[in-house]
Amino acid sequence: MAGVQLPHGATVTKLTAYYRDNASGNLTITLHRFLNTGMGWQTMAAVITSGTPAYGGGQDTTISDPVIDDLSYSYCVRAYCPNWPGDDTIRVMGAVIEYAINEAE
Repeated sequence: MAGVQLPHGATVTKLTAYYRDNASGNLTITLHRFLNTGMGWQTMAAVITSGTPAYGGGQDTTISDPVIDDLSYSYCVRAYCPNWPGDDTIRVMGAVIEYAINEAE
């Protein structure tokens, strides 16, 4: 899990994730927002691998609640695989969050 700082008011347009997958399980890389009051979290975007051995990348452009609200939420990228720990052939290589900002604000 890695925290991310995004500009307040920005609109997230895409999550892209890069990874090394294997045949034994799928890797899920997600963008989340957490209520600052500690009362819940929400998945905004997800990239799920295919379980095919290879380096690869995927993207999600169907962003749930895409407008960043730094006053009410904290944000992070999370990676999960049911084969962790013990399988060191599945790796997250990186993630890119694309967003748009309104320069008039």
